[in-house]
Amino acid sequence: MTHNPERKSSEISVKEKLDHIAISLDEANIDKYTHDYYLLRQRMKTLLPRVRPRRVLELGTAEGTVTRYLARVAESVVSVDGSPLLLERARKQVPDKNVIFVEALFEEYEPENKFSSIVLSCILEHVDDPVAILARAAKWLEPDGLIHIIVPNAHALNRRVGRAMGMLSSLDQLHDGDLRLGHQRVFSWTTLGSDIQAAGLKATRWGGIFLKPLSDAQMKDWDPKILDALYEVGKDFPELCTEIYAECHGGK
Repeated sequence: MTHNPERKSSEISVKEKLDHIAISLDEANIDKYTHDYYLLRQRMKTLLPRVRPRRVLELGTAEGTVTRYLARVAESVVSVDGSPLLLERARKQVPDKNVIFVEALFEEYEPENKFSSIVLSCILEHVDDPVAILARAAKWLEPDGLIHIIVPNAHALNRRVGRAMGMLSSLDQLHDGDLRLGHQRVFSWTTLGSDIQAAGLKATRWGGIFLKPLSDAQMKDWDPKILDALYEVGKDFPELCTEIYAECHGGK
């Protein structure tokens, strides 16, 4: 491979940015990437039954919270992240022998094999070019493989309430919590559908995850029975759920 100093510099800057996000999570004491985060558990109710478990690729390891769930249902998992700091944490959290961690940027990762499922859980809101990442992932699918996408919903009930309270000027505005987590966008069903189509993929299943009425801070210490009920009610109002789930296969 030809050495390219300019590309290497870009790679370092992206990895440093990812590590900075990890450090900021510690400083702010944010639990969004911990295994007991309530929305993570609700999210997995939708994702895990849909995963085809033979060979699973996870794009975006974070601290290994989703990885740990995938390891329980998959024969093998490859989890890719560009942050050395996050991968170090994930290896401690997920010692399972059926998991391989890879340090690489999504734009440069080249797998040795194809996958039955590729999971992008809360990842596309972070990347510079969601269409490019999806198009690359499409090439890594087995013929009957699926890509599973979870993204924040701009039109969610909690964001609508926030706008009505004057906390957001528009539904697609990024608030302080979004920026702290490195989000570059939120999605609507329309914008996510456009990106999926532009990447050459076909969405075969859509859904909403969790009818979230208020912010995490406002819902702190809510009874788990209430949270489970809101997940179930959200199935009837997917367009208002806090996250969008899309399941895709190759368009060809």
